[in-house]
Amino acid sequence: MALSLEEVPSTITATTREEEKSNTLEEEEEEGDEGKGTWKHAAFHVATTIATPAAYAPLPFALASLGWPLGVSSLVAGTVATWYSSLLIASLWRWNGKKQITYRHLAESTFGFWGYWSIAFFQQVASLGNNIAIQIAAGSSLKAVYKYFHRDGTLTLQHFIIFFGAFELFLSQLPNIHSLRWVNALCTISTISFAGTTIGVTIYNGKTLNCL
Repeated sequence: MALSLEEVPSTITATTREEEKSNTLEEEEEEGDEGKGTWKHAAFHVATTIATPAAYAPLPFALASLGWPLGVSSLVAGTVATWYSSLLIASLWRWNGKKQITYRHLAESTFGFWGYWSIAFFQQVASLGNNIAIQIAAGSSLKAVYKYFHRDGTLTLQHFIIFFGAFELFLSQLPNIHSLRWVNALCTISTISFAGTTIGVTIYNGKTLNCL
């Protein structure tokens, strides 16, 4: 049925209003998804995620087994690969016209249904293994501090693992990862301090052995 000249402006106006309303809703949705953190917070999160006990604990053994040339070359190659893959993921933060806020949704947008569930599976496996290593490493560290001050103490490794697990359970109640920014900042500082201490002790031991 043909429209009269009087009906055309009202139809155009209604369509325009619907488009404006749709655009407004999309903008509000994007604003609601905007992160609250800065690049410093992102650096803390990334550093804490990468520098885990499961990652750096085997490094001395690996370097000792491979020797200096191959060991250092492998470490540099792994660093470059991690850096490049991080740049690729960062470049895909808005893929197919939509903001990707998780690895799983990015994989789904790129590879479809199986991409989503493949990433979800590998994330759970990595999370399980990483958490087991962290629990043992944290429990061992707490026990070492405890034994230093209480040589005859009766607390065992299992107790400290439970203590640390309860602390993690408390942190998991926070609303989002942004709430952990200062915890991650402290972890980053601790990691740098650990690396610096290890390098210093290694140099000291090397000079001491050379003097003998």
